[in-house]
Amino acid sequence: MVDPWLRERTPLSFRVESQVGEAVITDDWRHDEAGSIRFQLVTGGVADLAKVRVEEIALQYNAKASIQAGSTIDLSKGSCDIVITAETGETRTYTVSYDPFVEPFEGVYDMDYDVNNHDESQYENGDAFALWFFGGSNDGCYCQSLMWKHWNWAGGYKPMVEDDNVLTITLTGVDSQTGDTYGTCYNDAGPDGKYADFKWNSNGGHDLKKFYRCIPEGESTWRKDGKTGLITFTATDGTSHTATFYNEPTTLTYEQSGKSFTCQIKNQGLEFPVAGTPMSGWSDYSDFDKYVQNPQKFIVKMKKRQQ
Repeated sequence: MVDPWLRERTPLSFRVESQVGEAVITDDWRHDEAGSIRFQLVTGGVADLAKVRVEEIALQYNAKASIQAGSTIDLSKGSCDIVITAETGETRTYTVSYDPFVEPFEGVYDMDYDVNNHDESQYENGDAFALWFFGGSNDGCYCQSLMWKHWNWAGGYKPMVEDDNVLTITLTGVDSQTGDTYGTCYNDAGPDGKYADFKWNSNGGHDLKKFYRCIPEGESTWRKDGKTGLITFTATDGTSHTATFYNEPTTLTYEQSGKSFTCQIKNQGLEFPVAGTPMSGWSDYSDFDKYVQNPQKFIVKMKKRQQ
């Protein structure tokens, strides 16, 4: 009789670049010459699906494979075959295939606002604008769109120019140790070609990008914490801001000093904590306190395009 170990052709493990989790390796006892290897793959992390790099393939006693670590396989058509040869010379052909890994945050987003009322004259209509805030000290707090007191913003680069922006979120990888997902963000300025400068024109003038430029202009990177789900955007200069991502309709509620405010996320949204400084004593109820001195949250309302 032939020692069963000499006939072993089942891989112990298999891994390619941008693979998520362990591969599922299956043999078919009814067809001893066939098997399958299937795994989740971050397709955005692979430059060419026709040349996917094999990072690991571990085999049984003295078995050999038609590929090795460092080789590439062609998954451009969704699958490929590899052959494992046992010590006895017996072979088994494994079909290697993948399922695209799905990260809910990945996709293309438009800003979510009422295009029919997108005008400064609609400043009391929060739905007319995509960028919101909650801020203010003590009972001088308030929650509304950044355009609520539009006359305080300078020139032609007020917050509302961001409302035609398009965010493209691309997944490029998964940290196998932490479960963090990460990738790139491209914040396109949209048809008007403008980014808000967040320059407060009143009270002597203030640059408020430190509070409200949470999503960098142009290209940046993002990382989603595998445990908390929090998403951190990092600009090319290293500046970073962390947000809670809402993937479905949500009502955000803010309560302070006996007052309560809500902000409706009708589709998707990002909520950034911002580090304002409370006024000493009671608030003076000014726009300055709410927007400049003590902003606490910055909210971006978005709508994901259908694939």
